[in-house]
Amino acid sequence: HGVKTFVTLARELCALGCDTICIKDMAGLLTPYAAQELVAALTAAVPVPIHLHCHCTAGQAEMVYLKAAEAGAAILDVAVSALGGGTSQPATESIVAALAGSPYDTGLDLARVEEVTAYFKDVRKKYAKFESAYTGVDSRVMSNQIPGGMVSNLASQLRDQDALDRMDEVLAEVPRVRAEMGYPPLVT
Repeated sequence: HGVKTFVTLARELCALGCDTICIKDMAGLLTPYAAQELVAALTAAVPVPIHLHCHCTAGQAEMVYLKAAEAGAAILDVAVSALGGGTSQPATESIVAALAGSPYDTGLDLARVEEVTAYFKDVRKKYAKFESAYTGVDSRVMSNQIPGGMVSNLASQLRDQDALDRMDEVLAEVPRVRAEMGYPPLVT
């Protein structure tokens, strides 16, 4: 994997008629400067918008989005703060505020977004019993590379086996097993 490989793939996808190219970082592994390099190379190589979908698991997605916007990303996936952050996407309000008044200003009305957030804060309370304790920022994702939805599912499976107390052991073991297996991709 590398920028050259992804540029080649993007060109092939555009030749097939793609309308956009989406970089999907469901584990939150992309770093700000890697995102800047990749998005800049893609925007220079293909005539379609570059779309970025990152999760905040490693705690750096907002910085990734800023560098990607500066490099030419046209679409950034976000979630209102009542549902964002951690293993979800960056908070809409944070990205809107960070880009306001810049060449990348979204034009979104922050007050209206906050109204939507207030609604979903109440909705989320109704589902609190389904929340996972493993949906926040966890920098260990940089080594275990487990997407957020997979972590919460893993926690549920361990709880069902009365082994949730072994989560840290499992998270430490995953990189070793993946290496032995030739680094299969992990997806939710």
